Amino acid sequence: MADDPEPPRKFYQLKPKDFERVNRVPGASVAPVVPAPDAGPAPIDDRHRRIDVRELIRQGAAGAPLLSANQPANRPNEVHGVLKDKFEHDRAHGLFHVEPGDDKERRQRIRNYWLLLVLVDAPFLWLAWKVNPLRGLGPASAIVFTCAIAGFGMFTAWWTWHNWFLRTER
Repeated sequence: MADDPEPPRKFYQLKPKDFERVNRVPGASVAPVVPAPDAGPAPIDDRHRRIDVRELIRQGAAGAPLLSANQPANRPNEVHGVLKDKFEHDRAHGLFHVEPGDDKERRQRIRNYWLLLVLVDAPFLWLAWKVNPLRGLGPASAIVFTCAIAGFGMFTAWWTWHNWFLRTER
């Protein structure tokens, strides 16, 4: 076993992606890439020096755009032209014309909300006021009082949710 030769080294890599398979350079080998030996730490040159705050302040005070290398990518191109034509076409057909909507439905919904809230909650509150356990009407009044307050709270919560947050019919 100690005398057996070492098996050849295996190189593992990811499968080529669709883009790499379709856009393969003619004549390029498919052989695995052997990494170069590590050369050790790279010498420090002007590109790899430490970032200094004073240097950043100096660049900011210069007034020159720091991202000037990105400007060619932001030039108008044919896509911008197509989008502008589409926008002008849509605007000519009135797709961006906005008018205030009819407020009748909203006012009707507010009126119905308050009307039903008063009509249903008023009896609950009247009952809770009449059987208030602090008046000394007995222990049964506490149960009726609690049920009246619970009915008031449950209906108010349900009606508010149904009228303002659960808008499925329109």
